Amino acid sequence: MNEIFSKYADYYDALYKDKNYSKESEYIEKIINKFAGKKLNILELGCGSGSHAFILQKKGHNIVAVDRSKKMINLAKKKDKYNKIKFLTKDLTKFVSKKKFDVIILLFHVINFLPTKKDLEIFSKNSSKNLKKNGIIVFDFINYDGVVSDKPQKKIKIVNQKNLRIIRETEPELIQDKNLLNIKFKMIIKKKNCIVDEFQETHKLKIHSILNIKKLFNSNFKLINIFKWMKFKTLLKNDWFGLIVFKKIK
Repeated sequence: MNEIFSKYADYYDALYKDKNYSKESEYIEKIINKFAGKKLNILELGCGSGSHAFILQKKGHNIVAVDRSKKMINLAKKKDKYNKIKFLTKDLTKFVSKKKFDVIILLFHVINFLPTKKDLEIFSKNSSKNLKKNGIIVFDFINYDGVVSDKPQKKIKIVNQKNLRIIRETEPELIQDKNLLNIKFKMIIKKKNCIVDEFQETHKLKIHSILNIKKLFNSNFKLINIFKWMKFKTLLKNDWFGLIVFKKIK
């Protein structure tokens, strides 16, 4: 698999400094406490720059965090001053650990970056290998039905960081017959009103219906529950984001 985040990673933390990682981590903590327990061995796949991992580690969990972006892992390691988390640069679909975990988590719709049915099947199989008996996997996802009923719109985000002004133009394209959501990012970086960097990246996301997700995980996992993201409520058809919990059955 190719690198998803390249130059975009240089500005990742600045772009998402308003993302409420603390609130999201509290939500995930409640989920895993409910279905797995406390002070767990957690494998985070697609960890990015480690913001969720650091918060969960402070709650008493042992964390191994994996991302296939070297830039993201380097960012995370720089923030991990006391080396309390093991950060690894690996392809999450192929990653198999000698150590077994109580919980696997994937956050910020990492699951949607797996491009094919085969990738998901391999991922499901390897996730089962990485879990202890009765271990759980928890991940959020972009809901196909929600995207189709409430189609994405163009957006502009402006972030000021120190002496830089970061302008991100987001242009989504829904290819409904292929279950694809292509998001084109145009980045303009200014310093004192002069452009110092400018580039484009397209992130290709595979969007899944709940039915497809169930089918792809059915051979290795039992469905425990599906929630509306950040809620303990049933996911509705027009909701964009959901969270799903599976338990290992083999």
